Amino acid sequence: MSSVTASNDDQLFVGPDGTSYIFYLCPPLNTNDLLIKMIEEHGGGVTYDLEHTCIVISVPGNVPDELRSAHIYSYKVIEDSVREGIQQEFGRYLIHNPEVEDIVQGEVDENGNTVIGAPDEGDMRSGSHLEDDNGFNTETNDLQVLPSTISASLATAVFPRRHGIKYFTPEEDAFLLEEIRKRPWLGFRGHQIYKEIAAMDFFRKRGRSYSSLRERIRTLKYHVGYVYKATKDHKLLVDENGNYVRTYLIKGRTTSFTAADDFALTKVIYQKLNPSEKPNGFETVLFPTNFFDKFCHIFVQHTSESWRQRFKNYLVIFGIKNYLKYYIVQKKQGLDPQPSNLANKEWMRARRELRKADNALRLYFPNIPMGNKFIDDNIDMIEVPELEGKNLEVFTPVIISSNSNDSDEEPVRKKQHTSNNQPHQIESYDPELKEEPKTKPEQIIAFVDVPTTSFREKTFVRSYKKYGEPMDLKSIVASKPAFYAKLDSVFSQGSLSPKQLSFELRKIGIKEYYTVFLMHRCNSNRQLVKKSICHFIETNGHELLCIGPGAWSNKALSWLDKQNEHLNTLLKKYHGEENFESELRSLRRTKSISW
Repeated sequence: MSSVTASNDDQLFVGPDGTSYIFYLCPPLNTNDLLIKMIEEHGGGVTYDLEHTCIVISVPGNVPDELRSAHIYSYKVIEDSVREGIQQEFGRYLIHNPEVEDIVQGEVDENGNTVIGAPDEGDMRSGSHLEDDNGFNTETNDLQVLPSTISASLATAVFPRRHGIKYFTPEEDAFLLEEIRKRPWLGFRGHQIYKEIAAMDFFRKRGRSYSSLRERIRTLKYHVGYVYKATKDHKLLVDENGNYVRTYLIKGRTTSFTAADDFALTKVIYQKLNPSEKPNGFETVLFPTNFFDKFCHIFVQHTSESWRQRFKNYLVIFGIKNYLKYYIVQKKQGLDPQPSNLANKEWMRARRELRKADNALRLYFPNIPMGNKFIDDNIDMIEVPELEGKNLEVFTPVIISSNSNDSDEEPVRKKQHTSNNQPHQIESYDPELKEEPKTKPEQIIAFVDVPTTSFREKTFVRSYKKYGEPMDLKSIVASKPAFYAKLDSVFSQGSLSPKQLSFELRKIGIKEYYTVFLMHRCNSNRQLVKKSICHFIETNGHELLCIGPGAWSNKALSWLDKQNEHLNTLLKKYHGEENFESELRSLRRTKSISW
């Protein structure tokens, strides 16, 4: 196979303004690696969807129905541009005009070169064999290109008109790049980072899907340039001037799962969630709300969604207890355990088939002890450096009654891993609170709060849409000490009425609706209001409310909505009975709840 010889300095597919041309290659051109390489090595880019401003390239005679409203050009413009070392006039290679009938094929210029239509024998010079029924060969991918020279061609491409296609704007590109830089722990080649960014109001209002953002970065990846430094718990670092600290060590790929990762997850599930076992050896696990969000806050090497998918795709197949026994046996024998996807591939294949069959057959993992006593005796004795310093007591034990109505489940272990001091953990969660606890109310032994990241009440949602963010974080962070001094000054005036407090806070840059929201959620506790404002700043605007007794989170209000006596008892224990009754009266007065 002949190779493309081109200098990295060749910019054949770059416009006069320095912007790279983005090509959409119609099948089967999209599978031709050599054609793609020619584009990318000469300054252009290739997209695989039509949400970009792009040049549509195809084989003459092949016009997809969904693209009949776009201008389409022959792939020959790429080949000829590279061969001649100068960008060819795109208009001469137009093979489909949406405003006119398809252009007559086979037209030749004064030099006898085919510039429009299907290639002929003379056009296959220099060893080019891109031909099928329409003149294209996807098997050989054999192109011999003459050495290129840099040329200051002024020829410009005729871009397709915007026939219902949502093109990315410079503003969207800049926003996407900046949000990627703010998430250095995620890399830019996975899926989770784009799901998070697509969920932001900026892109939701523009109808951008996470897949379109992920596709867009194929073009923009060389413009990322840097990311911002962050702590292990994903807090961005700032310098003395309040600016994010840059680093040029960019994490491109997601981190692979290790055996220690699988052990950590199975250990927590086994000890805290009491997985029940069916006769066929598969386990049932009832996950509390936001379990994986909390887990990824402690084990930060993977995202919440990555941990969830790891359990779903591998550990539930391998078996929680099976993997723990396997890991412990390997360690005791001085061997290195393998992650669940590599430990025993034959076992995984057999278990997947057994699960599909859904019968009572049981498959035993080879060379591991029977029963759970082996796990209980050794699980806390195995040294795992990755788990050192991790406080697993933050996970509230799930207590499941042995008189379960599910006949497929065996009675679960009675062992309870309780803790009198359940610390409140900062974690992400579903802002719409659509994911409710899968455990029965009577099985929940304590209220463990989670951050409030969105407005729940319609009036505050409308205010947010109308007035924007609660405060201008960028200007505040730039002079944070001065802002905190002003904040202290406001709250030192203890005699201020709610209206006066709102007025004073508005003077230092805090929107009035946000003050009203905090007074509402904090039961008019001024210290909690102040704490919440500081918390909003320190979390870079992600969390609207501080966490603690007296601050009524979205989760607390969702529990209150259930009108469940047991859940209300836990809320009273957490917030205090007096505070509970006061908040309840306030909610009834504002008709925020129906009871």
